[in-house]
Amino acid sequence: MALLLIKMAVQCIDFSMYSPSVLVISSLYAATAFVKHSKTFSSEQTNHFCSFVREQLINILEDDFDHQQISLSKDMCTEEYLEQLCPEFVEHIAMDLVDFFKVFDDWHCGLNQLKKFNSLPFV
Repeated sequence: MALLLIKMAVQCIDFSMYSPSVLVISSLYAATAFVKHSKTFSSEQTNHFCSFVREQLINILEDDFDHQQISLSKDMCTEEYLEQLCPEFVEHIAMDLVDFFKVFDDWHCGLNQLKKFNSLPFV
């Protein structure tokens, strides 16, 4: 799911204004939302797993933010980039990705055919 979201975000012009690293982290964050709210995988262990993954993503963001502050000079582009490296921003982008996926999923005929194929019983 995360790889599909990354591919969709990279190919969509609406997400081109965000840094690639933020798109990847947001896609992983959004994928945890799909798993967490899944009826198939609904359990306490799933909640703990999703919380752990999200915690690790936030740690990566904080490390990247600290590294970027040290290595980059303060200009306008840098400030806009650094503003993207906060958990609230990543969560916002993740929810936008989920909404985009829902619209894309209803529209894209190939994904609908794949769902039908995956639901066929195999002997």
